[in-house]
Parts: sequence; structure tokens; C-alpha cells
Amino acid sequence: MKIYGFDTETGLYLGQDFGDRTDISVGNGITELAPPDCNRGETPVFDFNTHQWVVVENDKVQPMLIQNRKQTQK
Repeated sequence: MKIYGFDTETGLYLGQDFGDRTDISVGNGITELAPPDCNRGETPVFDFNTHQWVVVENDKVQPMLIQNRKQTQK
């Protein structure tokens, strides 16, 4: 089956691969949920709270990453 990878710290989409259903673990940065189609200037990000993909404008990705980093350092 097709699986989709994301960075476990940021949620940024990393790409797709094929694997067994037993390989799927959101905690390991893998989901079977396909990311949504994005327009130019957008990127899919996996939301750890809702276990869903969200589309983020590229210019908002860096501030989002900085905020996430500050929250994990607390």
C-alpha cells in the first residue's frame, strides 16, 4: 500500500513510498492518509493534533517552524 512520510518534528511532507500496513505509525512519521493537492506556493503539513493534513502557504512555513521549535524547547 502507499504510505506518506512527514517530519516528526515539523509535520512537513517528505514524500511517498510503499509499505505494509504494519509499518504505519504516525509517531514514526508515516501515515496512509494522502496529503492534499497543493497549489504553487503551498505545502502540505501533517497536523499531529487532528491527524490530518493541512495546506500551509510557503511564506507561513518558516514562522510556523520557529513557533513549534519554541514550544518544544519549553
